[in-house]
Amino acid sequence: TENLYVTDQTYMGPMTIRGNSSLPYAVQDGNTYSLYQVYSPNLTVYGTSVNIVGSTVSELRVINSNVTVSSSEIGQIYAINSTLTIVSSSVRNPNVALTLINSDVNLISSLVNSTYAFNVTGGNVVLQGSTILSSHLSTSSPPRIVELTSNVTSSFEVVNVTISPTLKPIS
Repeated sequence: TENLYVTDQTYMGPMTIRGNSSLPYAVQDGNTYSLYQVYSPNLTVYGTSVNIVGSTVSELRVINSNVTVSSSEIGQIYAINSTLTIVSSSVRNPNVALTLINSDVNLISSLVNSTYAFNVTGGNVVLQGSTILSSHLSTSSPPRIVELTSNVTSSFEVVNVTISPTLKPIS
């Protein structure tokens, strides 16, 4: 006898979604595409807005786009010049879960489980009720804090700190 496994998701294969794409698995509302209960080993979103709901995506690439993921399982996320909102979902990868270049991500009630949670070059990561189960928070080393001695002229000062993995620390 052979076992037959049935999933509640539709297999859509590797796919790229661009503005004005004709997609058999997506619902389009204006400039936003919505994918419900799909499985894709590789999904690329380029220059548009996409909602992913109740789905499984092994590798999600987001370029110049806005993506909302809810109630889904994602293997790995790469984002360039984009905004992501991840709600009640999980991102699981043996290496780096989220690689962000000039991108912002909001993780709301979600789980990140990987060796490195983030690899961020520009952008922001906002956690709201999310759990990070990673042995390392980031691939980048934490910034070195150097004590500066100066004349204190006020009790309040704003300090801007920029972290860039491409610049070498001053020794």
